[in-house]
Amino acid sequence: MIQSSKLIDLAKSTIISSVLDIINVNYSVIDPDGHYIAQNKSMKNAISKGLINAERIDKPSWEHCKKIMKDKQKEIKEEKFKDKYYLSLKQPLIDNGKCIGILIISFDITKQKQAEIAKQEFIMNMSHDLRTPLAGIIGISSMQARDGTVAQDRQYGQWIQGASEQLLELINSVIEATAAEHQIESIKNESIHFQQFAGELQALMQAAVVAKGLEFQIILDKRLPIVLSDQIKLKRLLLNLLSNAVKFTKEGKISLEIDLLSIEEDRAKIEIRVTDTGIGIEKDKINKIFERFYRAHPSYEAEYTGYGVGLYLVKKTIELLDGEIKVFSEERKGSCFTLEFIFPLAEANIEQTVCPTLQSSYLKSHSEIDKQSVLVAEDNTLVLHVIKNLLVNLGYGVTTITDGNAALHALRTQYFHWALLDIGLPNLVGTEVAKRYRQWEKEHNKPRLPLFALTAHAIDEVKEKCEEVGIEYIFNKPFTNKDVQIIKLFMENKKSS
Repeated sequence: MIQSSKLIDLAKSTIISSVLDIINVNYSVIDPDGHYIAQNKSMKNAISKGLINAERIDKPSWEHCKKIMKDKQKEIKEEKFKDKYYLSLKQPLIDNGKCIGILIISFDITKQKQAEIAKQEFIMNMSHDLRTPLAGIIGISSMQARDGTVAQDRQYGQWIQGASEQLLELINSVIEATAAEHQIESIKNESIHFQQFAGELQALMQAAVVAKGLEFQIILDKRLPIVLSDQIKLKRLLLNLLSNAVKFTKEGKISLEIDLLSIEEDRAKIEIRVTDTGIGIEKDKINKIFERFYRAHPSYEAEYTGYGVGLYLVKKTIELLDGEIKVFSEERKGSCFTLEFIFPLAEANIEQTVCPTLQSSYLKSHSEIDKQSVLVAEDNTLVLHVIKNLLVNLGYGVTTITDGNAALHALRTQYFHWALLDIGLPNLVGTEVAKRYRQWEKEHNKPRLPLFALTAHAIDEVKEKCEEVGIEYIFNKPFTNKDVQIIKLFMENKKSS
């Protein structure tokens, strides 16, 4: 009877193994020390490219598996490994409440992912071709709205500008929703100083807050350490939440609070809360607000505009950063979005002096600009004219160039306080201009010149290359007064450091 039972068990395991091989599923079982206990041939080939004698899981993957085993929670996610894409299930194996190993099952989805990437690249290229002329239209119409000689001309300028901005917002929403579907390897670890980070958010939100007559309060825990995360992604998701708070609040205040909950070993648990005194969210809609293209207030209710992708992008980005979000809301009383992250600590943690309040001191008027000289390199003459007009009206001295080689020559032979380089310059692209200038700067022992990039592509597409060549910050077209405020804030921080 025992022999029959063993024979049946052996037959079952053989059948399962054969079926998994036939349908091309990779699987392996790993013990608590990271050793492979069992795996099929396709998994061996996947992890070692044909070398089927691998005994241990690689160190980065094992660190992730240990976290899953510790939490005793299975995980299903897309992964990239050795130039291929997989949909993987990691299932902790529990015996009497103790985790004794982990089962990994993965499907090769490379072909499907390649098709998805091709679709995304098409959409991203379209975004570039649409954003560039729209940037010109918005800029010129805003100039007409401001400088038109008769009232009717100014009115027409306002209408054109408003319609163009709505179209740009729609394009950006679609692009961002598409980009959110393909963010497997786009996470960067950058040092985040929360005081500076909060100040940048304050500068970006100040105009919208003042326009609605709201109070904007920022409260930072004095114990906050310097952490590592993706600055742009964290900033974008918080700007999205803060913008929503402003949009749905008619009176009262919005607040941003960042607290340190705990520090364990080399990681900090951080809680971020965005609170408003706005219209709130109906109880039966709270679970739907993170769905793509869902709008709590439909388009025919014209009081609140939008395309239903903002909170969807927030949720996707939080998941990408391994965080969690909770929502508490009460109709006509307001909402509170609570985010929780576990961030790695930066190596050089220093005590930060936190100002009790962060107010409009981050925003200096153009009268305080000591006629700074700036270089703007952009090959689209319409966009170039708009940027120059914006900066001149803010008190800057502007030199304009439409060619990459000419931009590099100007940087080497003239003095500028900072430079704005379009990524797609002819003859020499903006990133190559920056790379060659940084090399020249180093060879000639010159002080570091702040270089900023301008692109009509999604920022994530060019971010890594820009970082490699020493570009400080990337802006999407159209270049606006908010972008100038970011540069001003950067320059002020540079002076004080």
